[in-house]
Amino acid sequence: MPGTTGTGPADIRRRLSDPGGNTELLVTFEELEELLDVTIANYNGTHHSGSPGRSPLEVMRYFLATQCAPLRSLPEHRRRNLFMMQPAYECTVRGNKKGGLRPHVNFFGARYSSMILGQGVNLIGTKILIYFDPQDLRFVQAFLPNGAELGPLQANAPWHRTAHSLRLRREILRLKRVKDLTYGDANDPVAAYLESKRQKSVKTQRRSSHRIAEAVQSLQTPSVENVGSPQAPIPAAPTPPAKPRQLAIGNQAQSK
Repeated sequence: MPGTTGTGPADIRRRLSDPGGNTELLVTFEELEELLDVTIANYNGTHHSGSPGRSPLEVMRYFLATQCAPLRSLPEHRRRNLFMMQPAYECTVRGNKKGGLRPHVNFFGARYSSMILGQGVNLIGTKILIYFDPQDLRFVQAFLPNGAELGPLQANAPWHRTAHSLRLRREILRLKRVKDLTYGDANDPVAAYLESKRQKSVKTQRRSSHRIAEAVQSLQTPSVENVGSPQAPIPAAPTPPAKPRQLAIGNQAQSK
C-alpha cells in the first residue's frame, strides 16, 4: 500500500511503499490478473471444511449428476452489459429548438446525445432512463419511460475520447473546479490529469497512486472520435485463458 510503514523496519510492505528504481518486488497488472486467476482456480479445486472430502467443483459436478439440475450460465454477449442490471439513472432531455440547441442529457458533468436523440425535438423536457457502465462513461444506454430503447448516447467532447470510470471523472471535475487542473474540449481530460499528477511531488503522487494507475490503464484503451454516432461501441474481444508462465517476480527471486 502506498505510504504504509508496515509493522516494523523489516516489514516488506515498508519497501513496497516507496520502491524507487527497485522494482524486483513489484508485479504488473497482467501478472496480478494471472495470480488472481490461479488463486480462484486453486480454491475451486481444493477440498474445504464446508464440503468434507470434496472441492467446490466436485460438489457442483455431484449435484449436476444426481439432481439433473441445469447449470445456468450467462451468454457471452450479455456479460458485457452487466451494468444494465443496476438501477437506472433518471435524466431530463434538454434542448432549445428556437435557439438551435439539439436535444441532449446532462450526466455527471458531460453532455450526451446521439443522432436519434438529436432529432427528437418532441422529447425535450421528457425524463428518460440512463444505464451506464461505471468503468466506461464514454457511452450510456438510454430508454424512454415506457421501456422503448433510444439506444446508446455518446459523451460530447472532451469526454468521448478515453474510457474512464465515474470515480476518475469526479476527481478530474473536482480538480478543475478548484482550479488545480485545466483542459479544453480539444484536450483529453484523462491525459491532462495524468500529466498534472506527474508534475506533482512524489508525496502527492503516493496519495493518489491508485487514480494515477487507473488513468494510465484508461489511456491504453483505444479512443473514440465519432461524436454523436448512434452506433454502440465495439465490444472488446473475449480475453483468452491465461497460459501458465514464470512471472517476472519469480525469475528475479530465483536469480538471487
